[in-house]
Amino acid sequence: MDVFLTDDAERSLKALSLLSGSGQCGYLIGHRRGPRVYVEAVIPAGKDHTFTVEQFHLLDTIYDERTVGFFFFGGEQSAKKRILQPFAYGKIVLEVRPGGRRAPALKAFSVEHDGRFTLSPVPLASSPEGRKAWAPS
Repeated sequence: MDVFLTDDAERSLKALSLLSGSGQCGYLIGHRRGPRVYVEAVIPAGKDHTFTVEQFHLLDTIYDERTVGFFFFGGEQSAKKRILQPFAYGKIVLEVRPGGRRAPALKAFSVEHDGRFTLSPVPLASSPEGRKAWAPS
């Protein structure tokens, strides 16, 4: 499995990193094709948002079951723990570390379960233009 960010999704994450920074989180909209997850849109949920199964299903209904995952800014353990829930199993998580004047660093994960919920790293793919903009993590 890998994650492909469209140019619009990348621009949205970059803009949010400049405007909001640490604590911001939200949802990823897109689709799956084979082993690849395409992220097409980013829906901010605010700072320190608590992800619930009810909110997830409401948003997933609005977007015709195209919610493919979640994102959060910063490396706080509390943000990761908020995502590690049964309804998030198999979804993608993007961790964005704001870079100040530089481009933000980005890591992709999949929510897995092997007796407990964990985040497993997955490769990140993007357009050639987008690949130039992300700082190595």
